[in-house]
Amino acid sequence: PQAPKIVTPSVPLDSLERYYEVYNFDMVRRALPSFERGAEPMRRKAELYTERMERAERMLEHTDLIPLIGKYKSDWQTLPSLLKTQSPNLARNMQIEIDEAGTILYTFDVKLGQLHFALHRNQAQKTLVRTDYPSGEKAVETEVSKLISTPEGDENFPVLLSDGIRLIFARRSDEGLGGYDLYLSRYSVDKNEFLEPSLMGLPFNSPANDFFLAYDDEQNKTFLLSDRGCTKPGEVMLYVFEGLPQVLSEKASTEGEQSNNLDKDELIRRALLREPAQPKTNDDN
Repeated sequence: PQAPKIVTPSVPLDSLERYYEVYNFDMVRRALPSFERGAEPMRRKAELYTERMERAERMLEHTDLIPLIGKYKSDWQTLPSLLKTQSPNLARNMQIEIDEAGTILYTFDVKLGQLHFALHRNQAQKTLVRTDYPSGEKAVETEVSKLISTPEGDENFPVLLSDGIRLIFARRSDEGLGGYDLYLSRYSVDKNEFLEPSLMGLPFNSPANDFFLAYDDEQNKTFLLSDRGCTKPGEVMLYVFEGLPQVLSEKASTEGEQSNNLDKDELIRRALLREPAQPKTNDDN
């Protein structure tokens, strides 16, 4: 039998990526067939984008409508000072430095009563540990579950919430939307380990790198660090939300994800963290 004809994709790969990045799923679907009939690397790309698109599409109707109240463009060098300004409470536990080689050195260290949780990262190793200090006893250090620190995964930027139970961290894998994605895990007292993490939804995850999500109890604000919309190497954006994400609320734990009744365009706008369109006035004509 004659070998199937190799087709050159009708849409460049960077155009396909741009359609996906703005959740234009219809255009992605139109472009995918020519990739599926292309050479092996293109077929693998098509499979990956199909999985990511379907994942993002399922998430869209559950987009968290948490109010966005500010966003601040920064870079890794100036981010620590920005964090101190926006959330002194978080900045006490979270430290970010850049070494001479440009490597991001991230340290998260928090003490909650008898619990001490830390991640220390340098060029040689990344260590995520949980230490208990039982009253009158020697400290007991426990490696975080292999469900969190996987051999094949690339995990970073963990943030332990103030309840000492919920852990949000970033992971880079093919199971997300692209780049670093945010995951949520919970600590089981009975099993003495963190449980299987779940991929967080929109707008906290995106096709870009989403590095960390943290809630400041004192200010009742949520902070998201991402490089979505950034065009220069090393640029990051700190998004500030009012209140607690739905997935972290008590209501979510009892009722699960809530669907939204907004139209698709509005859901996409909120998922992309874009400003609402300004109504036209007579001066615009």
